[in-house]
Amino acid sequence: MKKIKITECPFCGGKKFFTVCQGLYGRVYWVKSPLKIKTADLYHRVCCQCGSVVRSYLKEIDKFIDKTNQR
Repeated sequence: MKKIKITECPFCGGKKFFTVCQGLYGRVYWVKSPLKIKTADLYHRVCCQCGSVVRSYLKEIDKFIDKTNQR
């Protein structure tokens, strides 16, 4: 996964951020087949100054990418 560096909030110009994890019932579900259900927690980068979510991402993206269909 490519590392993305957020240096400034696009809404208020804030420079400090924290990360929260949206797990349990807020998990991301993807059904590839009826027998293979994949899940992952959704992470958010939040501005300390205004509370805006400036980025949402999955750390476990490899679980969802089918290696046989990549070019």
